[in-house]
Amino acid sequence: MATKFYKIATTRATQLLEVVHSYLSGRIAPPTFLGYEYYVIFIDDFSCYTLLRLLREKSECFHVIKIFHTWAETQMGYPLQVKLDNKTHECIFLGYSPFSKGYKVQQISNGAMITSRDIVFKEELGSEYYFVPPALRASDFELQNDPCFYQPTGSSTLHSSGTSSGLTQEVIPSDRPPSSLPPLPPLDNIMVRPATSPQLTVLLPLESSADQPALPAPPMFGSPVLPPPIHPCSVFPQPEIQSSVSPGRGTFSPVCSSHDPRSGLALMLHLGKQTELPSSAPTQSAAPSAAPRHLSVDAVLVSLRQRSPHALILVKEVPLEHATYVQAINSPAASQWKIAIAEELNSHAVNSTWTFTHLPPHRKAITYRWSFKIKLKNCGAVDGFKASLVARGFNQIQGLDYHETFSPVVRIQSICLILALAVQLDLQVYQMDVKTAFLNGSLQVEIYMKIPESVSPPQPGMVCRLHKTIYGLKQSPREWFKVINTYLATLGFINSTADGNVYYLHRGSDFAILTLYVDDTLIASSSLLLLHNIKQQLHSRFLLSDLGEAHHILSLETTRNRQHGWIRVSQQLYLTQKLLEFGFLDSKPVSTPMAPATRLSSAYCPSTEEDRRSSSEFLYANAVGSLNWAAICTRPDISFATSVLAQFMHNPGPAHIRACKHTFRYLRGTLAYYIEYRRSLPTPTPLYGFSDAAWAGELDERRSTSGYCFILSEGVISWSSTRQRSTALSSTEAEYMAMATAASELVWIRHLLHDLHQTETLNYPTEIHCDNQLALALVDTTKFHSRTQHIAIRFHFIRQLATLQKLKFRYCSIHHMRADLFTKSLSGPKLAQHLPLLGILGGETPVTS
Repeated sequence: MATKFYKIATTRATQLLEVVHSYLSGRIAPPTFLGYEYYVIFIDDFSCYTLLRLLREKSECFHVIKIFHTWAETQMGYPLQVKLDNKTHECIFLGYSPFSKGYKVQQISNGAMITSRDIVFKEELGSEYYFVPPALRASDFELQNDPCFYQPTGSSTLHSSGTSSGLTQEVIPSDRPPSSLPPLPPLDNIMVRPATSPQLTVLLPLESSADQPALPAPPMFGSPVLPPPIHPCSVFPQPEIQSSVSPGRGTFSPVCSSHDPRSGLALMLHLGKQTELPSSAPTQSAAPSAAPRHLSVDAVLVSLRQRSPHALILVKEVPLEHATYVQAINSPAASQWKIAIAEELNSHAVNSTWTFTHLPPHRKAITYRWSFKIKLKNCGAVDGFKASLVARGFNQIQGLDYHETFSPVVRIQSICLILALAVQLDLQVYQMDVKTAFLNGSLQVEIYMKIPESVSPPQPGMVCRLHKTIYGLKQSPREWFKVINTYLATLGFINSTADGNVYYLHRGSDFAILTLYVDDTLIASSSLLLLHNIKQQLHSRFLLSDLGEAHHILSLETTRNRQHGWIRVSQQLYLTQKLLEFGFLDSKPVSTPMAPATRLSSAYCPSTEEDRRSSSEFLYANAVGSLNWAAICTRPDISFATSVLAQFMHNPGPAHIRACKHTFRYLRGTLAYYIEYRRSLPTPTPLYGFSDAAWAGELDERRSTSGYCFILSEGVISWSSTRQRSTALSSTEAEYMAMATAASELVWIRHLLHDLHQTETLNYPTEIHCDNQLALALVDTTKFHSRTQHIAIRFHFIRQLATLQKLKFRYCSIHHMRADLFTKSLSGPKLAQHLPLLGILGGETPVTS
């Protein structure tokens, strides 16, 4: 095959945004784990600023271009002078050239005949290459499409970096064999930016090597449109890091080779506006080349700011959580996944999970799959690799393979209440994880499963007869709960009747509260000695991981300061992941979860198939489900918006989608919000609540909205925003029904407090504040009235609770109604006024609307 030569364009931009190049590519097979199949790249010709956006459909590109246009002018302060015009030419395909692998086309505009360069396919690379998402294969676009790395002179300068590249005008495609390709960087070389970018990683700056192949340069815009040759180097080389150690702080500053054209460039997350960095940076000194090691991300960013204020910025996902066994063992992290698989199979062998046997007649062996998960720390750093053998429970037949399946799960409100009590009573709060929890349960029925990969049976054609419950079986959670519940009872724990996954232990003057969420355990104890005793007893029966003080419960992130007496609960990591997943990580924040003037109804739902297809491009149901989990756990401020959005999941229209995106934009600006439970001195603040209703706020059926919240330790522990099941004929009736709903929740809270022996809170009635005096009067009177005769009897039970001194309703002004945000969309200033009263803190709300 003849080697082709060509020259690159010699004209370059003289200022920011004078010329911006774009490159749309795809379709990626298979897609990323988030469903992205395409990507578009924008490159500023002057500064080399590069931005990548992942796309699910090509049709999203135009919308992304418009967003980039507005964003670039706003962030960089320069107008986009040369718009993103189409520089390609419409051609007619004439066929392949008889002398090479290229093809011939004819331009329609001028009739010119164009013969393409030779085409080199990557067949020899194997299928493993295509398992890597586009963000990992950054060299495919970085070296072929970034004009900063290909200069028109023999010794050119990289803008704003002060580094020199030795690339010449003419470049020759490399024929380096694929076997000599450098490997992907190991996982040890991946760093994670805490809090700000939890599931995105930063790769260290790269070193050039003498034997690195020369790479072909693409033609610049305005040159004849010829596809660039495909070079075999498709992965990053192993990074070599030179670092200097700061004696006092132990941070590192990367020092890159000056002859590498990519010096000073690292792959980092771009979170909207660039974070301001310290003006002074640690002094860099040359050091011998050392093995790759974790560096301070801030040090990397300081180094980037010094070398290139407009350096390459690229989004990169965490290592893939593979869908199949073959993908995992052939991935760049194969060694870690193989260790995780071996640990999983070893746990099955230790627990005698199965025996090999021949499949009996008229029985069918269920199938299985491997689940590969990457465990993250509280800051988002990779904590470990977990492989689980999961049975496909949908193959089971009810009555033959299983009977009962129900297993209780702890309520989030129980966890919040226990954390509030831990602040009040200054309890020790620790968490533990039960490894292979389901393997502790025994099967009561015969179940056969196919033999997993890498397991050799004694004879061909045999299957596994399961003796223990494994993940995926329908009865596994129930059988595991039976085992742990029985064992906790032998230790003296008393199961709460209010929440089946909350336990209480009393020994002398000390006590402990234990909660279960499948295999996660949270223990709050008044004595450190009692806590260690419980840990030892649990460890003697189950294989446990002691995770220390509670920091990550489900998706709840907790931080504590015992000296100042507070615990803060947030979901910053979870919300950042969801903003990234749905493409709102760089969105412009707004001040409210839902615009105050927004009134959604089914009239905005699409009525034609074409409209439905257009609306289906946005994953509305997935987005609302993600919002709902945040609204349940730590974000009461989006409860009303999520409740309204959930009413249209069956057929969302453009108006509903805009409202959903509005909520994500609000979360983008309030990621740092948290609920704070604080110890009040000299005496603890008792439990109290608020109840409110918005009469006939729904447009379709004129239903009213009920809202309530209960506060303990200066923070909200339970809240709700729900549409009432029946139509209220007056605002008094709507408020009365809302008060009954709040009273029902209060009965449960007092029941749980009673099970936890917190009798001091129960010695007096709990106050619930309401802003409707007629509804309060209706609680105190039993006289017949024609306007209230139709109210359902079940709502009148609050009269009995008031008589028994379980609760007490008090009037409060509408200006002090803290449950107002659960019944309607508030303005930005009013919302900012209400949030601190619920213990929701964390920063100022954006002022944009």
